[in-house]
Amino acid sequence: MVVFVILNYLTVEETIQNVQQIKSMAGEEVRIIIVDNASPNGAGKKLTEKLDRDPLVQVIQNKQNTGFASGNNVGYTAALKYDPDFIVIQNNDIEYTQANFVKSVRKAYFKHHFSVMGPDIFVPETGVHQNPKKLQSYSLKEVEKIVARSASKLKKPGLLKIRVALKQIRPLRGIVLRCRSKQMNLVWQKSSIGSVLHGAFIVFSRDFFSQINPPFDPRTFFYFESEILDLRIKRLGLVAFYNPDITVRHHQNTSTKLAYKNEYAKTVFQLKNMIKSGKILEKYFD
Repeated sequence: MVVFVILNYLTVEETIQNVQQIKSMAGEEVRIIIVDNASPNGAGKKLTEKLDRDPLVQVIQNKQNTGFASGNNVGYTAALKYDPDFIVIQNNDIEYTQANFVKSVRKAYFKHHFSVMGPDIFVPETGVHQNPKKLQSYSLKEVEKIVARSASKLKKPGLLKIRVALKQIRPLRGIVLRCRSKQMNLVWQKSSIGSVLHGAFIVFSRDFFSQINPPFDPRTFFYFESEILDLRIKRLGLVAFYNPDITVRHHQNTSTKLAYKNEYAKTVFQLKNMIKSGKILEKYFD
């Protein structure tokens, strides 16, 4: 059995479409667990009403928004009760491109015996491939630099507003994203062991279940979840496998866009959480 865990916030139709697609392409016994992170617009209640009669779907309504890590941990814990072969943790803005997804996962496991696996995650709106995030683990100096840079941006709100305004100029943003994509071209095309995987879509195998529970550090709300997971995996000698033979599309930041109509407010939210989560990641180097 494969259990799919979908973390939901504010959205309804996107999540229902995702559920329908999983059911249509799974090809074997599956369960789908939706964790609504206390959506203030009543999305959790609406999902429960629409999917309550579906025997393959369970909707869990969190009483408060606990963030990416804790929200997914709730779904992961519920998934273990089904004694699955694999648990897939994914964003609700994922689109599957392969009808034989589950078969491909099993094939990859028999060949590589992975603890966690990440597919090629392609963002069609930007042309960027998000996996692997990095071929090697982050160093303490790299994390400290990211935290310091984020804090510096917050201390200069005027300059930050200019940066945000420039990012909203589509031609300019397109040039930046294309440059990044070119730099990653050779990376995402090749499979790799030990890469840092993107948190939007991760497959966990039985090899992982008995070693790490829950998968994500609940002290983080947003950002660095997969980087922390990467360090924990490697310390236990587990296998993280990036598999470009499986591809999903990621229609990025659907929930964040709904939560923050103001681009500047969204950026401040992201920077603050990057600092907080970065400091938690720094503790793993102690």
